[in-house]
Amino acid sequence: MFTNLYTKSTANPKDIDFATVGTRVKNKIPDAAIKAFRAKVPAPLPKPFEFTFDKDYDTGKLQITVKQLGFVHAWFDESFVANKSKMISVEVDIETWKTHIKQSVDALAHLRGEMDQLATRVGAIEGIVASEKGDQAVLKEHQAVKHAVIKLMEDANAHRKGVLDFWNTGPKDGVLGLMKKHGLPVDQIGGERREADAAYALLQQGVKMYQDRFTALGKEVEALNKRTDDVGVKLLLQTNSQRDRKGELEMLQTEIQKLIGEIQGWKNSDFEGVGAKALLKDAKEFTTKAGAAWTKLSENPDEIDKTTAKVQEVFERMRVLGGRVVREYDAWQKPAIPRGGEMPKYQQMLKMVHDEYMADHTLLQNTLRAYKEAMAKQKPKAVEAVAKAQKKVAKVEAKQVKADAKAAKKAR
Repeated sequence: MFTNLYTKSTANPKDIDFATVGTRVKNKIPDAAIKAFRAKVPAPLPKPFEFTFDKDYDTGKLQITVKQLGFVHAWFDESFVANKSKMISVEVDIETWKTHIKQSVDALAHLRGEMDQLATRVGAIEGIVASEKGDQAVLKEHQAVKHAVIKLMEDANAHRKGVLDFWNTGPKDGVLGLMKKHGLPVDQIGGERREADAAYALLQQGVKMYQDRFTALGKEVEALNKRTDDVGVKLLLQTNSQRDRKGELEMLQTEIQKLIGEIQGWKNSDFEGVGAKALLKDAKEFTTKAGAAWTKLSENPDEIDKTTAKVQEVFERMRVLGGRVVREYDAWQKPAIPRGGEMPKYQQMLKMVHDEYMADHTLLQNTLRAYKEAMAKQKPKAVEAVAKAQKKVAKVEAKQVKADAKAAKKAR
């Protein structure tokens, strides 16, 4: 199917400036086509005729036409076949990306299966506690499930980070990024990239599916973690009279020491995992309007959108991770937790690592919030700056077109 790229109505064939037409349609018009037209319309006509330039993006066929005179001259775009071949490479890359995302969706399904198994184990513990038959064996099972739920949360977040890292290494730049990679002339590609655009649209659908399922899984795992905490308190109260107080205290002291070590580990892995140091630096540079981040983003609305999306992703991830620390800390503040032996010391240590984590967490979240607000405020100005730049370029191009037309007229 032909697409019209240029139309001009005139009675004088000299009004058809082929240099200007070629610039407009981004295709050089062959000398043979120009000669054929001038032979068909050598002088002004009594009535205006309509000159058109059309392109078939499916075949690469080009043609100029004067319907009133039955004139058609067609030829094939020399670059079409080469571009079409290179676009196949683009499509292959997109298929590879689609496979990666599908594997990521399948991995989420595996994590969901693990969560379902853990939910069954939590349900069994809840049933035993409801029947008031909790004992040391059940308490041990509860601790095992609790650690498995925490690990599941960590695995899910690590997997999410892997998908984000993958997306930011190329797929986020879309078809245009791949075209540049394979040496395709971005400004001359039209229908040649139709298949690639369609394939990329399917990739985006796969990414949305992953995001939706990850969000749903995250909420369900959080809910399961809360159920685990709730039944743990009931189980602790129920088995309190059955256990040797010294043995209970020793077990709890071991568990709280484990948690202290885990939170210390999270303080490093969580913030390093989201690149907190670099984000804090970028946020400061942007909000103070001085530095590389400001230079990169201030007049680029597309980069502002990409960065805002990334910052929001980190904000949401840290919300989940911070919530995990709060829940773990709160679980050890229940009235049923014994206060004898070394527990006061460990409780103080737990508070210290909790407060250190949350101080960094609060700083990061507040900074990210301010960063997003500053980018939202700057974006309209960035859009305006791009429009001004484009207008300036358009003026230069228009001036060049006039110069080229003048030179072509002199040459004739």
